[in-house]
Order: sequence, then C-alpha cells, then structure tokens
Amino acid sequence: MKNLDIDINISKNTLITICIIIIVLIIFRCIYVYYFQETTNNITEGFIINNDAAKDLLSKLKSTQLQEINSNTLNVPSITSTSENTIVPWSNKIYNMQNPLVQTRPISFYKPNLTILGQQYYKLGDIVCQEANYTPNTTKDYTLLIKKTGSDVQLPTSFELVLDFGDTNINPTYYQYDKFITDIDSFNKISTSLSSCSTAFSDLENIIKSSLTNIKTDLSTLIFNNVNISIGTVNQTLTSLITNLSLGDGIVNTNISNSTVLVLPSGINGYITTDTGIGFSLLIPENIDKGQSQTETSVLQLLPAEIYRTLTSSNITFTQIGTSATPYYLIDFVPTLSIINYLISLCNNIKNVYNNGIGNRNLLTYLNLASNENDVITILASLNTLKTTLMTYNNSSSVSYQNTPTSGSIRSLLLSYNSTTTLLGYVINIICNMPISYKMTSVNFTPNILANPMITLPQGYTFGTVDRLIITGFNNTIAKNIPSTVFNVTTNPTFTSTISSILSNLNNITNFKTQLNNQSIDYFPLQIYKPIAPDGYTSLGHVFCNLSSDLNNIINNNSVACIPSHCVKVMRPWVANDKIFEYNKNGIYWAIYYNPYIGTFISTKTPQLPEGSVCKVVACVAKCKAVDNLQKADDCARKYYNLNQKSLANSKIVPDIVSNQEEEFYLQKLRVNSDSITKLKTRAQQMQIDIDKANIVNREMNKNKLQTYVDTQKTNIDIIMKRLIDDNNKIQTNINVPSSVLNDIINMIKNSLLSEDQKSELISKILKSQNMLNNNLMTSAEYNAAISQALNSCPEYDLTGLVRKDLASDVCYGCDVPQ
Repeated sequence: MKNLDIDINISKNTLITICIIIIVLIIFRCIYVYYFQETTNNITEGFIINNDAAKDLLSKLKSTQLQEINSNTLNVPSITSTSENTIVPWSNKIYNMQNPLVQTRPISFYKPNLTILGQQYYKLGDIVCQEANYTPNTTKDYTLLIKKTGSDVQLPTSFELVLDFGDTNINPTYYQYDKFITDIDSFNKISTSLSSCSTAFSDLENIIKSSLTNIKTDLSTLIFNNVNISIGTVNQTLTSLITNLSLGDGIVNTNISNSTVLVLPSGINGYITTDTGIGFSLLIPENIDKGQSQTETSVLQLLPAEIYRTLTSSNITFTQIGTSATPYYLIDFVPTLSIINYLISLCNNIKNVYNNGIGNRNLLTYLNLASNENDVITILASLNTLKTTLMTYNNSSSVSYQNTPTSGSIRSLLLSYNSTTTLLGYVINIICNMPISYKMTSVNFTPNILANPMITLPQGYTFGTVDRLIITGFNNTIAKNIPSTVFNVTTNPTFTSTISSILSNLNNITNFKTQLNNQSIDYFPLQIYKPIAPDGYTSLGHVFCNLSSDLNNIINNNSVACIPSHCVKVMRPWVANDKIFEYNKNGIYWAIYYNPYIGTFISTKTPQLPEGSVCKVVACVAKCKAVDNLQKADDCARKYYNLNQKSLANSKIVPDIVSNQEEEFYLQKLRVNSDSITKLKTRAQQMQIDIDKANIVNREMNKNKLQTYVDTQKTNIDIIMKRLIDDNNKIQTNINVPSSVLNDIINMIKNSLLSEDQKSELISKILKSQNMLNNNLMTSAEYNAAISQALNSCPEYDLTGLVRKDLASDVCYGCDVPQ
C-alpha cells in the first residue's frame, strides 16, 4: 500500500508540471499571435519590404490610395488629347434601360488616372466595376499602378485583340450619358420637356409666321405714318393721302405747274394733265421696292412709263424705316399674348427639368437650358403679371406694343435676361433684338424735265402746259416687298450658327431618348486587348477600348507596363468563381475573369477556364546578400503558417465602442430628420387640402355671382323687348318751336283778320308760354299743349293755290292741314 501511494503522488506532481507547461505555452502563443497580427497589419505583401538591406525594383501604389477613380470626368472619344482618359468607360447600362424584362448583369469598365500628385504611373490593366449602379466602388474596385520613375518595367511588344464586340455605329456622344442618367425613371420625367425645349426656336418662328397679318398691318401703318408725299410746298403722310382718296370721288386733284417739285413714293398711280386737255399716265409701281435691296439704278430700270426716261439717280431717294438711331423690333409687332404664352410654356418645361434633375448637375450643365433656376422663376412671375394686364384689353389676343403702346413692351421686360450661351437666354435675345426695317423708294422731279410721252396726238392738238396732278390711287401692300427670310428664325443666317451650337447637346440627348424608346441601341462598341510581354517579363491584365483606333492612345502614352517575372507570385489556378460576366447570345460568347489581388481582369472567348494562373505582385528585389536571410525567414514563416491560419480564422473582430456610439449618434440624427420630413409632408398635404377647398369655394361663389349677373341682364333685356313691342306701331314726336318761328307766328297774327283784342290776347299767351319754357317753369309737353290751345282760335285760312304737305314735304307749324 505504501508503494502505491508513492506512485499516486508522483502522478500528481507530473500532472501539475504538465499543466504549468501548457499554461506557459498558451501565454507564449497569445503573445506571439498579438505580435504577429500587429506586424501583418502594418506590412502589405508586395508593397513594403521588411528588410532595410533590400531594395524594391517596383514603386507600387493602389489606384484607390491617393485618387478617386476618374469615372465622372471622362471626355468623348472624338476629343483629341494626349491623355489616356479620352477613352471613355464601356457599359451595358444603357442597353439594360431599354430591356427592363431581360436584365444583363451589371458590368462596366473604367480606366485609372495615371497622373497622381504630379507623378506619372503605369498600369497593369484596366478596372472592371460590378456595382449595380455602374459606379465604381472606390474602396473595392482598384488596380495596381507602377511609378514610371525608378521602376524596372518594360512596355509590351504588341497588343493582341481578344474581343471585338458591339455596334461601332452608335453616336459617340452617347458614351458620356453614362454619367448623366442615374436611372430611367428620372430620365422619363423630363424627356417630354426636353423634346419641347428642342423645338423652342422653330416654335418661336411658327408664332411669328402665324402673326404675319398683324405684323404686316402694323408695319404698313408705321411706314405710312412716316413716309410723305410732296406736291410743291404741300407735304402729307401716306396715311393722310389714303384717307383723302377714300373720300368723295376717290381722287386727289391738285393744281401744279411745270416747275412744281413732286416727290411721289412707290405705289402712286395717277396722271398729269395740260391746259390743252391732254393727259399722260404717272405710275410708280410698288415692285421697285421688292426684296428691299433696291438701288437708284435698279429703280430707274423698273419705272415703266416712257416719260421717266430722262430721270437720273439724283431723282431717286429712299426713306429708311428702322435705323440704329430709331430701331424697330419685330417682336413689338407680334401679339404680346402669343409671346407670353410661348415663353411661359418654355419656362415651365425648363423648370420641370431643373426640378427633376436637380441632383444631377452634370446633366443640367450639359443641357445648358438656362443660367440658373432663379432666372426661370423670376421670368415666369413677370410674364404672368404682364399677362394679367393684357387680359383686361378687349382685343387682348391681337394687342402688340406697336398698335397699343400702353400694353407695355415685352422687350423691356426681358432685355436683362438675354444671352447667347443658353437656350432660354438666346430665345429672349432673339425676341428682344430681332430687328425689322423697310426702305421706301420715292421719285422726285419737276414736270418740265419729263420727256414728252411717245404718243401721236390728233391733228391740231398740242401738249400745252402742265396744269394739274390727279392721283387716282395708292397701291402698296408693303408685305410683298419684304423678303420672307426676315420672318424666319431657324434659317436666318444671323441666328443659325448659335442655335445649332445651343441645341447640339439637347438634340443629341433627345435623339438618344428616341432610340432608347425604339429599342434601337445595342451594346456600345468594345475591344479588349492583351498586352504581349517581352522575355523575362509578365503581363497581368487586359485593357479595353471603345474603338480600335483608341489603341493608339494607349500605345502613344506608354500606359501599360509588364513587370519582371520574378516579381510575380502565382497564387492559384483560375476558378469558376473568378468569372464575373458572361455573354452568350446569337452564337457569340465571351467572359470576364477578375483578379482580386491586383484589380485587373482578363477576357476569354471560350467557355473554358482561362490559361495561366491568378497571380499577384510581390516585393521585387535585386539580387543581394539579403536573399539568404529572406530564405531563412521564409522557412520560419512556413513552420508557423498553419498556426497563423488557425489563429486568424479563430480571431473575432470586437466592435469598437466609439464606432458604436458614432453609429448610434448618426442613427438618431436620421430618425430626427425622418420625423421632421414626415411632419413637413403632413403639413404640405394639409396645406394642399386647404388650397383645394378654397379653390372650390371661390369657384362656387364665382358661379353664383355670374348667375345673378346673367339673371339681371335677362330681366333688363325682357323690359327693353316689352317696350319695343309696345312701341312697335307708335311714332313719338318732340317738337320745340324755335323763337324765329314764334316771331313769324306773331307777325302772321298781326296781319290776320282777328280783332286787336284777340291778337293781343293770342300774342300774350304765346309769349307767356315761351317765357315759362325758357325759365323751366313748364315742360316741353306743357308748352306744346299751350301753344296748340292758343292757336285753336285761329280762323280757317284760304288755302287756294297751296300744295299739300305730304306732297311738298313742307312744314306747317301749329296748323292742321286738310287732307
């Protein structure tokens, strides 16, 4: 029993010793793991060498470390530049927009910026993006860059075409819409407004052409008020002449002599007569002003009468309507309401684009519709105010500044907003500054310089001396002589160049939307090339181009580098999970494989896995004594590799307290903002309801007021109709006998056969009635009754030899004529 106890005691000591050893090993293990993790956190394989004696042959940098991927500042391929970024990203985003039921997996290619902080870099390949919104993830989508200075690299000997895919006929400007169009729904909200904006200038031209009648009428009035016809010392405007011709027998007959100076505008028709009764035609046709490019010579050639053959250029004068000193603008002749309605519609379309595209400043800048949204809102308010004023005019639809100056000039309202760089600004510029002018021709002469007409006079007749000018008419419609191009906007050489420049981007994007709606856009053209490395070097990625000609940019800029083969570490073979995109339609197949270690991709045209392996760039050092030390360190690292892998797998990340607090802080901020937004939405909805109620109440009150007014007017009309019916067969007279007639009556009484007493009494009655009427002591009806009563005492006169009243239409005052 004693020996047994001893054995048991030994076993306990041994157990204790073993436990102590295990605890020590665990402590050592924890210390080692902690130290190793700290070391690996500060050393990135392939970027930093943990040996001061070694020198890395490659100066490397991840594209995400110092710069944002240049995805929003790429130019179109047509721009000539030495920068590699003239090649734009390729994407199937636009294709997916027009195929909502058959979505292709999102994928897009981007090119890294190779100039960072003033340093030039090479790339190993281009970047592939797998984000659903086609925007690169700046922390995940990257590629490895190699500094050009001080790195041991070689350029590819050539580039092998791996893939040629897509439609090379697509408009190259469509490429940049990748950064403009965030989603198809937002684009659809403004597409109608964009189409309306694209026809802004042609719509303005249509308004002008539809108003030609008003324009020509007002323009003719202006010209006729400013051009004179002169006959000797008598001057009168053409407006006055037209008025005189419309009176009497329709001619203007004026005495003249051989030396009377005549200034007759185009359109005058008449003749000159002599004292012997001879007359000859004097016509100045309106077509001498046709085209408004007339000269003295052309006018002399167009004067038809032979009598003008002795005239010279000095006899031709021009009156210019619309000069730099006194300009006239076409828009002041167009009905103002038409222009206001047109501009309100245009501003509302632009405002809609701003409201739905406010989050995409690139798109708004590209469209170049207006300087800013505030200008659009201000113009809209001013136009609505002027429209309210115009609606008070009876003929508001035809009111223009030229025919109704009190209506206010739309030109003065908009002048401060004109521009030659934006759509709205240039529309306003045309409205405000489109000039109109007219050159009116006049022929001035004295009759004595006219040649005798080439006519044969009857025997015994001579021309004699000029004594009269007879103008029989004025025929000049003005509008026939104005070139049609004056009223054009889209074809006017003054405007076409600027209009084309302003509408260029807008037309491109509206055409793009049309093709999108018609399902006529296929994939953008895509070419993928594999750099061929020289001996001893390795190519680690492919590059893309939109067009085969774009490869010249890559070659000329020395963009792609191949690195020494001993700087490349094979990680593993390619596997199916490395494939991030596959296209297999209509007998065409191609796929993209992604290298997660260096951020490059390669392309294949067969369903099989790519040749080669997934590689990474490691510390690339020159041969030196430190190699042996590195080999020993590698052996040591291998011994602890499995232990390291297990420790990393079992290590759990503990959330940082500060991070949690920060997250909670921002979540609370989001809740507060969400509550505020909800309250504002509720308040906005309530305000809209109140507005709708007010509109309904106002509308009903207006209906009641209108009905009351209509009823009142109907009652008035019924009263008038009744009076008209009642008085249908009545004749009402109101005779006020003048004083002269009374005097005649009194004289007649004096000469009558009445006695003196009867005469005095009758005259007294008449005079008394007249005085009372003059002093407003009796009405006209009472006066007429009194006179009638007084004259009833008149004796019957002898009417032998007199004519009946209804035959002679003579008036017998105060007497009843026998019938």
